[in-house]
Amino acid sequence: MRHARNFIAMEEKVCIAQRCDVPRIKEIFAAARAFMAQQGNPQWQDGFPYDGYIQDAVSGGNFRKLVYGGEIVAVYSVFERDEEYDAAGFAWLTEKAQGSTGYLAVHTLAVAPAFRGRGAARCCIDEAVKEAKRRGKASLKMDTHARNVPMQKLLAGCGFICCGSLTRANGTFLCYEKVI
Repeated sequence: MRHARNFIAMEEKVCIAQRCDVPRIKEIFAAARAFMAQQGNPQWQDGFPYDGYIQDAVSGGNFRKLVYGGEIVAVYSVFERDEEYDAAGFAWLTEKAQGSTGYLAVHTLAVAPAFRGRGAARCCIDEAVKEAKRRGKASLKMDTHARNVPMQKLLAGCGFICCGSLTRANGTFLCYEKVI
């Protein structure tokens, strides 16, 4: 498996997170919150992803972990749909296509500090694309805060198109879709 930049692909794998992974998942999210705050990004500064969200997503089989060298280096969650996306007041790319088979919503992507900038996030997105294909989905959908420039660059580099925005209590979130 090859990935962009200098991420070393040997031994990497993505699998469903287990209950025993929760402490490491929380660690990664705490570091991501601190990084976003340093960047002037208010995303997740209210404590999201909350403990309940993490527990529910792990119990529901929605969290994925990227493991490298026996260590969890990145996490993300996947859902069959997102009610907020479904109610958005703009057209997604696949809404324009006849015969669309639905989408996979990807949320809460975060990378451990030692692996930032090494292709781990791209690896997670690549794996989410593979999962969406296996499930027969037409696309992936994601959103990120308007101030989360690193994520916006990553999504654009992975072939996502910005389709519109959502306004939430902590600002504007740009909504992206990648047709697969």
